[in-house]
Amino acid sequence: DPDEATSARAARRLNKMGFVATALEGGFDVWKRRHEVESAEEMATR
Repeated sequence: DPDEATSARAARRLNKMGFVATALEGGFDVWKRRHEVESAEEMATR
């Protein structure tokens, strides 16, 4: 069934996009936390 193949491909694409979005979001959270810690340390040493 061609429709089934299309929806499977679409689902895979969405899944991939979701994975990328999650990875970016997770990476951003980690970066933000690290940035906040560094900023706090900088202020403490000043």
